Amino acid sequence: MLRVPLERATRQGAGNPRGPPSDTSTGRWLLPNLLISDPEHPSKRPRQNPRVSHKLLHGKGFCSQDRSGVGMLGHSDDVESMTLKPDSAQRETELVQAISVATPPGMPAIDGLGRPMLPGYQLLEQLGEGRMSMVWKAQLIGGFRPVAIKVLRHELMDDSAIVRAFMSEGRMLAELEAENGEHPHIVPVLDAGTFGHHLCIMMKYMRHGDLSRYVAERFTGGRIDEPLRFLDVAIQVTGGAAYLHDNGLVHRDIKPANVFVDRHGGRAVFRLGDLGMAVDTGDEQAACGTPLFMAPEAFARQPATAMTDVYALGVTFFILLTGEPPYSSGSLTGLAALVRSAPVPQAYKINPAVPKAISDLVATCMRKDPARRMQDAVALLTALRQCRTDLGTGTFRRAAPDSAEDSTWCGDAVSPS
Repeated sequence: MLRVPLERATRQGAGNPRGPPSDTSTGRWLLPNLLISDPEHPSKRPRQNPRVSHKLLHGKGFCSQDRSGVGMLGHSDDVESMTLKPDSAQRETELVQAISVATPPGMPAIDGLGRPMLPGYQLLEQLGEGRMSMVWKAQLIGGFRPVAIKVLRHELMDDSAIVRAFMSEGRMLAELEAENGEHPHIVPVLDAGTFGHHLCIMMKYMRHGDLSRYVAERFTGGRIDEPLRFLDVAIQVTGGAAYLHDNGLVHRDIKPANVFVDRHGGRAVFRLGDLGMAVDTGDEQAACGTPLFMAPEAFARQPATAMTDVYALGVTFFILLTGEPPYSSGSLTGLAALVRSAPVPQAYKINPAVPKAISDLVATCMRKDPARRMQDAVALLTALRQCRTDLGTGTFRRAAPDSAEDSTWCGDAVSPS
């Protein structure tokens, strides 16, 4: 690959028969929706966001710009790409344009079986679907490694608000990964943008399903009776949420179905995924999510906070320990009433194998008043790790609270008597 200053790269591209069209007056390549800046005149450069780098796929050839303003010129049989560092005010729009795989002439949006047509990819299996999107297991034609592709429903493509919400997942994770690298407990996003007629988010394929399936297949009664195994799962899931909170994001839809199972070195690895509802901390958007996992303030349409995610983690852990949700009702109205006013249940009363200290910690996560929960997943992660330490040394706190609202969580270990 030839490495040259970007100005030279753009001018050489003009004479490259495999490259895109060029402006004959400047010799610069004409790349849709992309402004090529002049590295010799920094004042002429567009303002850049150093946290994120997206690619534009268009024709043939390859050109990218690194942070020093140096370009790299080369070729690819299928695509041309250039690094794009969007201004924050335009990042959702530019991310939609960031990946643009051309539609072959005559290719329909949907095949005869009602499946989306994605250029270059073969759909192997539908993994799930929701109100806005479907998720497919797919594989590059001629390739060997499957990926998971989330596809926005085609009938929603004209709704700009839905498009922004859908693409925000790819945008946020791309920013985080550009700054910090891939996190072991977050499902990585590989690409996002337009594939043929469709908006898509391409993710790593989690071949072992979600947490609900994992527990149902491996544990009697659909619950985890072994405290150390529960803590291993809980610490990993909370680690993913803590990473989001530490970077100013609220997930808003944490539940077992959005925790995916990977394997590394023969060990199960749990990754938090589906950030389609995630928002920035401090955003005034109301809390939302799946009703069984929604906090009291979510039913009151109050803004989402890290404490809202902590509540959802508490419900998730309660289900892992007992095999059933903390509240159950035949109607949404009835469920909302229970979440707002019913006493917080204790997991050890349903499953005697659950240590009291773990039960207390889970109940603390589900307190009605957000201020009385852990303030974020970072604090919860610390408490879970302390639980694991205490369990290993036999130093669980044994105080028996009068009610779940007054229950304490494990920590501040004391010496056994």
